[in-house]
Amino acid sequence: MRKTMLFRGALLCAVAWLWTGFSSNAIAQNKDDANRSRLYAPKTPSSMQNVFRPPSGPQARPQVFNYTQYCGRNDVDKHTVYLCVLEDGRIFGGVPPNIDQNDRIIVFLLVRRWLSHLYSLHMTLRSQSTILPSSDVVRENELDSKKDDVFIVKRYVFGPYSQGPLQLTVSRPSIARGGLGRVFATHVIPINALVQFNVAIAFVGLTPVKTEFGLFRERGSNITRIARKDEGLFQLDFILIAKFYSWQVWDPMLFAGRDVLKPPSFLQRFNLNIGFSFKDLFTSFFLGIGFEVNQGLDIVVGVNFRAEQVLSGGFEIGNAFDGEASEIPVRLEIRPAFYVGLSITPEIFRSIFKLLSTNALFT
Repeated sequence: MRKTMLFRGALLCAVAWLWTGFSSNAIAQNKDDANRSRLYAPKTPSSMQNVFRPPSGPQARPQVFNYTQYCGRNDVDKHTVYLCVLEDGRIFGGVPPNIDQNDRIIVFLLVRRWLSHLYSLHMTLRSQSTILPSSDVVRENELDSKKDDVFIVKRYVFGPYSQGPLQLTVSRPSIARGGLGRVFATHVIPINALVQFNVAIAFVGLTPVKTEFGLFRERGSNITRIARKDEGLFQLDFILIAKFYSWQVWDPMLFAGRDVLKPPSFLQRFNLNIGFSFKDLFTSFFLGIGFEVNQGLDIVVGVNFRAEQVLSGGFEIGNAFDGEASEIPVRLEIRPAFYVGLSITPEIFRSIFKLLSTNALFT
């Protein structure tokens, strides 16, 4: 009996010792895993003043990255868009609106220096993107981790792209074991199309009256005389115009067209336009310059080339004429005339229709 008791006590002590050792190893393993997770988890710089740009020369000092100058900015004059990406793949400062087919896309990756070589950034058409999370695992002995995290900026240049939308993929493989520290994030980057011309309806309010002839009868007499049909200095007209944007030769990247959704610079507000009169479709042509006051609304000025009637056969205004008005001897001559008016693009009508259809005008 005594021997049995001693055996049981020894067995319990052995089990307790083994359990204590196993628990200690498990706790140590858990602490190690927690430390690894904290070490390899994506981090954000506590202050952008801690992010440095690599030196431009061998003896130059690294400069602090000016995030307010770049992150989420669209530099229209330089046709360049800037995106800032954090270690976990998030875009800091957002995606700037109105990226078009002329724009380069520069991506700045704000990353710890000792992890920077593990990151991959790809920009592809969304419809053609086949990038999947990497199954690679990086060994810990291949990394030189630092206690003091120094953030640097890596610069990637993409584009311009001829079409869109695009997909930006940010990836980093696992470290030490599968899934630990892995990063995989995607972002859709919309690309606006460039157009070389747009169509608009112009209300021309100041153009000289077009000369046409008719007959009038003297009061108290049977004598009919030649006279102009319409008197006055100016007349109204509606014209269909094409606004051309590809004439801006001072900017080679804009020569192919313009993104009409992007707010224009002062020079970009000017456009060449060619118009045709609704009233005299084949005998009246307009050539001028438009200035975009607001999106879809232009002031247009230029020259109206039109076929006007000129009396022939020696007749003049006021001469007696015995025939019908259609028999008045006239010939057509192309004469220039000044015009000024307002043009409205179809986008204005669509906006008004959308506003009315959603009852937004009354809510």
